[in-house]
Amino acid sequence: TESGIYAMIQAVKREIINNPTQKYFFLGQEDHEGYQCEGFTKSYERNGRSTTAVWMIYINTIAKEIDRWVKETYPEREIYIGTFAYQWTLIPPVKEEGGNIVPINDKVVAPDNVFVMIAPISACYYHDYLDPTCKTNEIIAKYLEGWSKISNSFIVWDYQCNFKHYLNWFPHYNS
Repeated sequence: TESGIYAMIQAVKREIINNPTQKYFFLGQEDHEGYQCEGFTKSYERNGRSTTAVWMIYINTIAKEIDRWVKETYPEREIYIGTFAYQWTLIPPVKEEGGNIVPINDKVVAPDNVFVMIAPISACYYHDYLDPTCKTNEIIAKYLEGWSKISNSFIVWDYQCNFKHYLNWFPHYNS
């Protein structure tokens, strides 16, 4: 809803004011897609029935207002808004059109001050994400291609970790 977006914009502004040296601000998400209001449902229907499209429109709306405000208030500062592509938002809001992958609409394309952290929890971490011989990562490669159409800035969150010995070196160069 508009009041929810307004409240989030005000919260991000407070964080920017309270953290004068910070450049990156992250707006995460719940691990599940519960708590859907009527506004979400309407946006979902208008935007290709994509939960990720609704999320990116929300993030982009906040980021554009923050960018406008920062340019007026702190023109010397560089501020970036980050968000996850994780579980219910992992599938990029794209479609196939004429043999090409394209955003489902212009509203889902991240502005320059937005970065996306892709967290492919279901990936195979033994193989390279783009390894054509790994059937598990076939879908991850498609997701990465799709996200490259949505944002010029993205990061991959790596789930590969030695949980028994955090301080030991754990080689996983492939992933």
